[in-house]
Amino acid sequence: MRCRVEIQRAHDLLTGILLDPRLRAAISPSDMQWAIARADVLCWVLLHDHNERFAQELAAIETLLQDTGFQLVDSGKLQRTPT
Repeated sequence: MRCRVEIQRAHDLLTGILLDPRLRAAISPSDMQWAIARADVLCWVLLHDHNERFAQELAAIETLLQDTGFQLVDSGKLQRTPT
């Protein structure tokens, strides 16, 4: 895993681009949603309480998987839950 300083630096660079109108204009509309999603993930990793979007989406995905009989196990693999 990257160290906290590197993660914070990536967050600061990306959010700096997203918040600056001149730099933001250089991002194509098709890439904008990906850039925002990446910033959301970095905020989640850094435990920023001002941005809960990724945490909410992750919880919704986990609920959907559980409802369809899957769970994420510690190995990072999806596993069908016994019925």
